[in-house]
Amino acid sequence: MDIISSRGWNDCSAAPLSHTVPTVGYVVEEPKTLGNMNMQLLQPILDQNYDDLVKAGWKHPAKVVSEIKLMKTGETFDMPDGTQVHPEKYRGEDRNGRKIAILGDTSNAGKTLSLVEGADVMVHECTNASLPGDGTTENSVDRALRNRGHSSPRMVGEFAKKAKVKRLLLNHLSQSIIKRKDFRHIQKRVAHVSGLPMSNVVVAEDLMVFKNF
Repeated sequence: MDIISSRGWNDCSAAPLSHTVPTVGYVVEEPKTLGNMNMQLLQPILDQNYDDLVKAGWKHPAKVVSEIKLMKTGETFDMPDGTQVHPEKYRGEDRNGRKIAILGDTSNAGKTLSLVEGADVMVHECTNASLPGDGTTENSVDRALRNRGHSSPRMVGEFAKKAKVKRLLLNHLSQSIIKRKDFRHIQKRVAHVSGLPMSNVVVAEDLMVFKNF
């Protein structure tokens, strides 16, 4: 399966994940937000042309601002008095939309790397881990999880570091972790491997609302 993209108001792309059955990861991106208009510079020109703009059919000359904001760099808006308004002179820098990666069950999300890179939030499974006092080693847990198509904290952290994601939301935890509530241990290990601060690694819980990103 190749990378599939759909272009629309929100761009949505997909790519295959490594698992025991066909699984797909998705990346959703918001469109760029156009920069704000510098009204301190533009308002005097609007005021100077107000009456003529009304005569020209602009019942609400303030709508001229919206028209100029949507114009492409290099285009001009000709005012009635002959003033040429270039949008790039009055418009601030565009702001990139947010990028969210939602990955399903996987032991290797490498094929999604080009899509996920730089994501503001990545949702990634973290099925099991070597926990204090349980008699397992990190290597043995990693091997077992790869055979079952799932991921450990180290595996998640390594991919997050490669993809340079900004925040991680961990889900698909095993019952052994949930019962013992070893969330702090999972957070620490993922944060250490990924290089992210602890505050940017969140273990998902039922009915959790994740915002402010």
